[in-house]
Amino acid sequence: MSPYSHILPLKKKFRDIEQTIVKFYEEIGHLSNLNSKSTTIFAYFQVYGSLTQDELRILTKFSKSTISTTLQAFLSTDIVNREIIPGSRGYRYHVKSEKVSFVYSVFTDILADLEKFDSVLVSLTGELRERLPKYPDQVKFLTFRFNSFRNYIEAQRRAIIGQSGHLFLNEYIPSLDPTRQDEVPIIHFSAEIEKIEAKFIDTLIRESIITENHPIKNQIYGYFYCRGSLNQQTLEKLTHFSLSTISRILTAGIREKYLSAQPKSYQKSRIYYLTSPSLSIIDHILKIDDFIFGNERKFVDLLEFLQKSKKNSDGGDITEFLAEAIRSILLKFQQFREGNLRLKRARADLAQHIANSV
Repeated sequence: MSPYSHILPLKKKFRDIEQTIVKFYEEIGHLSNLNSKSTTIFAYFQVYGSLTQDELRILTKFSKSTISTTLQAFLSTDIVNREIIPGSRGYRYHVKSEKVSFVYSVFTDILADLEKFDSVLVSLTGELRERLPKYPDQVKFLTFRFNSFRNYIEAQRRAIIGQSGHLFLNEYIPSLDPTRQDEVPIIHFSAEIEKIEAKFIDTLIRESIITENHPIKNQIYGYFYCRGSLNQQTLEKLTHFSLSTISRILTAGIREKYLSAQPKSYQKSRIYYLTSPSLSIIDHILKIDDFIFGNERKFVDLLEFLQKSKKNSDGGDITEFLAEAIRSILLKFQQFREGNLRLKRARADLAQHIANSV
C-alpha cells in the first residue's frame, strides 16, 4: 500500500508537521539559490520516503511535466531509484536518504563539478601568464582573483572529503581593501584580458557553479569575482542588463552581506565591491548552515510531541510514520555537523592566510 494513501486525510496537527518539514527544506533551497520546484518535490520525499508521480501532483499541485522532468533529474544524479508498481505501467520513486542531506545535490557531485572548474581556472591562469609582459598589472590582478576562487574550491575540498589539494594561494589585493584607502577603485581590463574574463564568466553561467538557474545573478557576480569593484553604470555596459535589474541584484547582495558598498555620495556613482570571493562564498554557505542548525531544536520538540501522541493512542500509524521522518532528519543534523566544522576550520585557515598577506 502507498504510504500516502492511508495518510491523505491528515488531521490538522499532523498536516502542520508535514508542512513544517516541507517549508524547512524549501527555505534551505531558497537560501541556496536552488530550483524552487525541485526543492519542493525533494522536500516531500523527506516526509514520505517514496512517492508516485500522481501522489506528487496531489501534494505539490505541479504539472505532470514538471514532476516528470524533476524525477528524471533526480534519477540521473542517483538520489532516487524507482520500481514498477505491480499491475500497472507506473513507477514508485524512493529517495536514497544516505546520499543527500538538506539539499538535493550530492556533495561529492558538487566537489566533482568544482574540481572541473578548478581545471578551467588553471588553464585561464596559464593564458593570463602569457600576457604578463604586455599587461603586468592586469594579469597579476586577475590571477589573484582567480586564486581567490580556487581558494574557495580548496576550502570545499577540505570540508567535503577532509583532504587538502594544495596550500591556499595568494589572493590579497591592497587596492580592494576598504580599510586601507578612502575609495575602492573601478577596475578596467584591456580587450585581451576581457576575453579571458569572459571565458571565466561563461563557464560560471553554463555550469551554474554558484547559483543554480539564475544566469543573470551569475553574470553580475562573475564580474565582481573578476574585478572586485563596480558601479551600476559599468555593470550596465558590461552585461547590457537594465539598471533596475542590476539594482535589484545588488540590493539583494548587500542585504545578504555578500557584497559591500561604499557610502552614497552626492552626484557620484556608488561603488559596490567584493573583497574576497572565497570568504564571501564560504560565509554565505555557513549562514545557510546556521539556519539549518537553528531549526534542530524544533525537530526535537516535534519528535517529543509525536511520541506523546503515540502514548495517548492519537494518530496510530501516522504518528510513527511522521516520527520516523523526523528521526531521519535529526540524523542528518548529526552527519551534517562534521562537514560544517571542517568548513569552519578551512575558513579560519584561509582568513589567517589572507591576513598574513597584508
